[in-house]
Amino acid sequence: MKKFLLFLFAALGALSMSAQTNLLENASFENWTDGKPDHWTTASSAGNVTYTQSDDAHTGKSAIQLTLASKNKRLGYQETILKAGTYTFTFWAKSADGNVTATRAGYVDVDDNNNVNSNGYKYGEYINDIQGEWVKVEHTFKLEADTRVALLIMMPQKSKKTTASLIVDDASLTTEDGGIIEGGGTGEEPEYQKMTVAEAQAAAANTPVIVEGTVMAVNGNSAVIGDETGYIFCYKTNTYTDNAAMAVGDKTSVEGKLSAYGGFNQINDSKATKLGTMEFSYPEPTIMTGADLDSWITEPEIDYIQVRGVLTISGNYYNVNVDGATTAIGSIVYPSDALKEQLSNGSTYDLTGFAMYVSGSKYVNIVVTEAKLVGQEVEKKDIANTPETAYTVAEAHAIILDTDNDLSQTVYVKGKVSRVQSVKNNNAIYFISDDGTETDELEIYQGYGIGGEDIASDDYLKAGDEVIVYGTLADYNGTHEFNKGSKIYSLNGITVGIESITLNAKQHEIYDMQGRRVTRANKGLYIVNGKKVLGK
Repeated sequence: MKKFLLFLFAALGALSMSAQTNLLENASFENWTDGKPDHWTTASSAGNVTYTQSDDAHTGKSAIQLTLASKNKRLGYQETILKAGTYTFTFWAKSADGNVTATRAGYVDVDDNNNVNSNGYKYGEYINDIQGEWVKVEHTFKLEADTRVALLIMMPQKSKKTTASLIVDDASLTTEDGGIIEGGGTGEEPEYQKMTVAEAQAAAANTPVIVEGTVMAVNGNSAVIGDETGYIFCYKTNTYTDNAAMAVGDKTSVEGKLSAYGGFNQINDSKATKLGTMEFSYPEPTIMTGADLDSWITEPEIDYIQVRGVLTISGNYYNVNVDGATTAIGSIVYPSDALKEQLSNGSTYDLTGFAMYVSGSKYVNIVVTEAKLVGQEVEKKDIANTPETAYTVAEAHAIILDTDNDLSQTVYVKGKVSRVQSVKNNNAIYFISDDGTETDELEIYQGYGIGGEDIASDDYLKAGDEVIVYGTLADYNGTHEFNKGSKIYSLNGITVGIESITLNAKQHEIYDMQGRRVTRANKGLYIVNGKKVLGK
């Protein structure tokens, strides 16, 4: 299968750290190996409950269901050495079609030989009468010294009042002053290794890594980042350490531990730091038929793909049935709220995005970047105009915001130059507004001069110049702009050129834009008898 990689050219800087984060791995029970949830099997007797994987999830696609038994049972998290400090252990719980009298969170001391301290079980308060709605269970505890513990979730025994199993999801362990001691109690923090995406995909699970790249896609709770070597899924990472939302095109640094899932490594519960932004474009997607999807699940390869299929929405699942597929089913990974509003059950869509991993031996999990409804396309509004009917900048903003408009059409917009950001490569990045101030600006991204001529000097444009610009409008990550390649129709009223002829200096005084007197007006702007004209 053909694989497309985006080549990114960006210098990425330093990494900042977050003071508080979830210390648990596989905290949302998404990752299972041989029927067991990763990191939720204790070596001691602290964890003794029977469980199954559940698709009735608080978030994501998976949770854990604790099976009813004749005695109280416990789900335990892997033995972990915690530093002295105060911790808050939290999870979400609901009953499975019945009533659960109570559950509670806690922990128990475990020695280096995995022997449980029988007097070391410590629990928080009971959460009572759990029905079919999700409830939050929380316990805060303090360790006076570094302690090896197993965190616990209690499943009460079967009784007249407890008639159902308990479903658990979205656990967390946070602290302001403690932390996990890695390396058998040495007190040393894990050494994070800086890697490319390809190196991270080839590394062992649980390896602490720092991967720098560009945000390629963002969904309801995760993101895909890429560099020149490939792509990697960052599970539950779609915000930065300062809680700002990640956006496509951001240069970012992601820190976390690797986890193998669905045939590939991913970075779990990681921390992301924004380093800047960049321009990029998606590669051409691999168009995949149903037969292609069947082949993909037997030999998956991360790829930017497009499939056409009928959408089936069931709870948290957004699956796509593609004609010709006998086994494979497309699955939209954690669709954002905005995407959910766009999608309709039973409709046919062309879905474009990153095929990132396999789940359930048949689901092709796609982080969608675009969803187009098939067969019910809405005719776009005609927005073409003329120089005489040029839009104001305010009108241009309104046109961009109206999704029914055909933004592929060339339009004319008039305004005053508010600032010039840069002039290079024979074009300029500048801004216009209706009043010439830096309020409600429209960006002209890599635009050219009058009639499409090169802008080769810094004084070609200046603040206050009146222009009519023509090209195509766009919304780029929230910035309203003219796309690259726009042209100036008129500059301070100049719209036509003069022939390139030799002029008698006694008849015409001709100066270039640097103030030097010349005898010939070639291509570009000149001052002729005190007026700015365009030579050609």
